[in-house]
Amino acid sequence: MRAYPIFYLLISLIIINFGCSTSHGINSILPETGNPAGLDIKNTGSTSIPWLGGIWDFYISEDGQISYSPLRHADAAFNIVKLIDNPPFSLVVQLVEFEDLGDHTNLFFNLGITHPVPGVTSLTMFDVCGIILSSADITHPHDSTLIYPDTLKILNADGYTRWMNCPEFNMLSMPIFGYQPGKIGTPGFEPTATLNPYKYYTDGLGASDNAFDYLALNSLDRGVYSTTSTNFRNYEMQFSHSTGLKFQYAILVHWMPNVNAPDPPSIIPDDFPDEANATEPLAVSVTNDTSTMWFDPDDSSSGGNFIADLSVINWHTQPGPASMMEDYTIYLYSNAWTGGVTPDMHCIDYGTNRATFAIDIPASPVATGPMNIWISIERALETYSNTFGVTTGADDSPLTAHFQYTANVQTGSPITEWEPPTDHDPRFVFIHHSVGSGFLYTGGMWDLLEAAGFEVHDRTYGDGWVGDNTNPNHWPITFTTYYDDMISWELDEGQYYDIVAFKSCYPASAIGSDEELLEYYGYYEAVKAVTEAHPETLFIPYSTPPLVPANTDEDDAARARIFANWLTGAYDDTGNLAAYDVFNILAGDDPGSGDFNRLKYAYTDSPTNSHPNAAGSTAVAEDFTAWLVSIVWD
Repeated sequence: MRAYPIFYLLISLIIINFGCSTSHGINSILPETGNPAGLDIKNTGSTSIPWLGGIWDFYISEDGQISYSPLRHADAAFNIVKLIDNPPFSLVVQLVEFEDLGDHTNLFFNLGITHPVPGVTSLTMFDVCGIILSSADITHPHDSTLIYPDTLKILNADGYTRWMNCPEFNMLSMPIFGYQPGKIGTPGFEPTATLNPYKYYTDGLGASDNAFDYLALNSLDRGVYSTTSTNFRNYEMQFSHSTGLKFQYAILVHWMPNVNAPDPPSIIPDDFPDEANATEPLAVSVTNDTSTMWFDPDDSSSGGNFIADLSVINWHTQPGPASMMEDYTIYLYSNAWTGGVTPDMHCIDYGTNRATFAIDIPASPVATGPMNIWISIERALETYSNTFGVTTGADDSPLTAHFQYTANVQTGSPITEWEPPTDHDPRFVFIHHSVGSGFLYTGGMWDLLEAAGFEVHDRTYGDGWVGDNTNPNHWPITFTTYYDDMISWELDEGQYYDIVAFKSCYPASAIGSDEELLEYYGYYEAVKAVTEAHPETLFIPYSTPPLVPANTDEDDAARARIFANWLTGAYDDTGNLAAYDVFNILAGDDPGSGDFNRLKYAYTDSPTNSHPNAAGSTAVAEDFTAWLVSIVWD
């Protein structure tokens, strides 16, 4: 139950006080329980109550003077000089820099918020957001009813929210509780955007600090906003040059009664249930951007991939190696690809209230330079409706958090693609153990590859160091100390393999800890450093074959899936490296089945033998041959 109308009613009682420079009368509407105005604010649902914490009307003059007025009830508008010298109760504005750049203006300011009812611990807030409400310009790709501003930009926005926008949360849809412009606001101005940028506020988060980084390091504090706090956040605003700028400012807070302890609460935030936090994610981070996106203006050709790690702060699903971020779906939008692309929702890394996903999206950019990417995270079965019977224009819309990221598109292809030889059939060597022998012989891969035009070799047990040592930790040694042996074994002098495929055996899928998973990443990164120095050869690392259900547990099997996703995603980003996901061919993909992330039942002959049967070996042989042909010649 979201129940934001409660706070609309609260505002009708409280805004007359905290919208002005005095604070008389607050305690008169707070009973001993801390329940404002004695209202029945029991929350029978499972999610927090988003509150509207007030709306202010802002005007920025051509010379950089700022004035603003609290809407609904206020007694004055304040010039920026007066704000610095004598700030009103609950809102403080500090001008940092004003730049008139001719065609546009940059304005940097700090905006501080003071809790409206100091000392009433039962009204401890969570996940406070300061929202800029303005006129709209562009339709969002996730939902045609979402219109966001472009002529007025918050360059350092922490995210974008639909909550509290004027067109949908207004007096027409909510005659008693809704948005209204206020008698002393800018005449005739009502913001038209339905998706607006915000800055995130919490105790301890500095004005210019990164919200995601802070929350990731202080997740147990849960984004609390205590009743004695005044917190500042920095806004970097850019807008088209004009005679003045109009916008409005709204505060969104989240709250639920402190059901974990008697009133008043004494242990903050633990006395409040987890559901007091926002249901949607409010901060994300994009890291390890190794994107290869490019555009050639000479012939308008383009290509590459958007490759990065996306981390999400989410209070309501604890991630783990065996689970995705349940009930949430991530969509990524850009003009470099069509529609919303959903990444694999299995975590490649995780922590308390934090989940990280690998992003790898083929792209066709239409220009060079910065490219905007929208990240939309939708919560299944949650909407903007409430249980009070108060309707809004967004009632039936899925609850969705929105964020922006800027990636770079290079000029011209940054990748030197591997080219097959033209004077002989490609020489292919497969380094493997017993499972690989099943692919080559039982499954018929040797014959299929030869029929496709490859000169086939293999190396396995008894064939020296390279054949005997195929565990993940052996590959860095093979690719350094034994590289020359690996690349030319069994060939005439002066010849080398054009294609080297290498695979660990199924025991490598028993990844017993997150630390071991990170070690796997390190082994293969060491290999990549060598492969990048040899663009004449195509290297094909296989993901690890899955184990039968009886020989692995849920967490180890999930980490094997994570490794396969990483290997064929973020790792596979150079022109002479093409990872093959044998794990995905052989492992079950139904979370409700006992072979999920294990060797499929259909591919086993024994509950304790992890060697794929003839059907499994044949499936891999046929798939790999077709895949390799497409990599080499298509």
